[in-house]
Amino acid sequence: MQDGAAIPLVLLTAYEALVERVNLQAGQTILIHAAAGGVGHIAVQLAHHLGARIAVTVSTEKKAGLAQGLDAEKIINYKEQDFVQEVLEWTDGKGVDVVFDTVGGETFLRSLNAVRVGGKIVSLLVTPLTAADMQLARLRNLSLCYELMLTPQVMKQHDERIRQRKILEHCTKLIEDGKIGVLVSYALPFAEVQQAHRLIEQGGMSGEIILTMV
Repeated sequence: MQDGAAIPLVLLTAYEALVERVNLQAGQTILIHAAAGGVGHIAVQLAHHLGARIAVTVSTEKKAGLAQGLDAEKIINYKEQDFVQEVLEWTDGKGVDVVFDTVGGETFLRSLNAVRVGGKIVSLLVTPLTAADMQLARLRNLSLCYELMLTPQVMKQHDERIRQRKILEHCTKLIEDGKIGVLVSYALPFAEVQQAHRLIEQGGMSGEIILTMV
């Protein structure tokens, strides 16, 4: 039940981003930022299922171990390595086909140089772009996409909510077959909801936090 509670939001986010926004294909290269995070570790598994070659950014050796266990091909500790340079070396100077940004800010902006000419970046966050940033994206013919799985709820799109239910039904077999699983790092009682928010705000989380109704 805990895994079932932890899966839908992150799975829908990763699926919509990789399948619907950027149409990730087998053999393509993808850079997934914050790969040990809630959405990130699901995205790595989904990208692997889709047949992509995967590079990831992480912040610790423990998280690197998690990413390696999820079959990431290239693991970059962004605190010790320049992820743009590492990606360019990994792709023979071309850049990746796709960047999945779950961090925003400077990470998103620097990703403009980590993706190949004609590549795609899909982000979960809004990062202000300067005129120079937009010119760079235009010069490199980049496709910039955004993902918010809550849009159908916020905008009251009932048909889209049905579509999301079908995504979860489609992915059920992947979960049952063990191809996608969720890491629950904390299961806190509902009375400790403030502590759950504090953990999220501190950053550096691996996997998911759930609240239990006890």
